[in-house]
Amino acid sequence: MKIFVSEIFRSLQGEARGMLWPAIFIRLAGCNLRCLYCDTAYAWDEGEEMEIEEVMRRVRALGGSANNRVLITGGEPLLQREAALALASLLIQDGYSTSMETNGSCPVDDLPEKLIAIIDVKTPGSGMSGVMNHENFRKARRHHDVFKFVIAGPSDTAWALDSIARYRLDERYDVLLSPVSGKVEARDLAEAILASGRRIRLNLQLHRLIWPEALRGR
Repeated sequence: MKIFVSEIFRSLQGEARGMLWPAIFIRLAGCNLRCLYCDTAYAWDEGEEMEIEEVMRRVRALGGSANNRVLITGGEPLLQREAALALASLLIQDGYSTSMETNGSCPVDDLPEKLIAIIDVKTPGSGMSGVMNHENFRKARRHHDVFKFVIAGPSDTAWALDSIARYRLDERYDVLLSPVSGKVEARDLAEAILASGRRIRLNLQLHRLIWPEALRGR
C-alpha cells in the first residue's frame, strides 16, 4: 500500500501531550483546508508517494520505539484514511507511542484503539470553522484523545470557551488552547484560561521558540 508523504524527520515534539519528548514526525501530504494561519502550507500538495514499508524503514532508521514517539501529521492524514490507519497500526505494533493530528473535518470514530488523536477545532479566525465535523465531539474516545483550539484573536477565545462549555469537552477530554504566533499573546490567553475556571491547558509551540528560523525538519 502506498501513501503520499511530505517529510519524515526526528525532533522534539513541541506541543500537545508529548511535549518536549523526542519524536519522529511523519508529515503526510495533501489537505482539504486552507487555514489562514497555516505554517505548513508546503504540505498541501507537495510530497512523494511511498510504500508504507519504506516509511517504516525510515522511521526505524531514525530510532527505536524505546526512545521515540511518533506523530503522524499533515496536511490532513485522514484524507488518506486507509493508508494512514494502516501505517498507524504498524507503528503501534512496533511499540511506538503513536499520535495523529487531524484537522477536525474527518470522522475519528474508527481509529486504532491505541492511536491518540489530536483533533484541531477550527475557530472562526482560521477561515475554516464551517467544515468542523461536530460529531467528533461525541465520537472521540474519552481516555485518550485531545481537542486543540488554535486562537487567532479575542473573538476566537470567546468562541472556543463557549464550545468547550456547550459540549463539556473539558470534563471528558484533554483540551488545549494554542495562540497563533504574532497575533495573540500567550499571557493574554493564559489569563482567559484562568478566568474561565475550566480544565484547559495552554499550548505553546515550543519547537517554534527553540528553532524560530526552521521552516522544516523541526
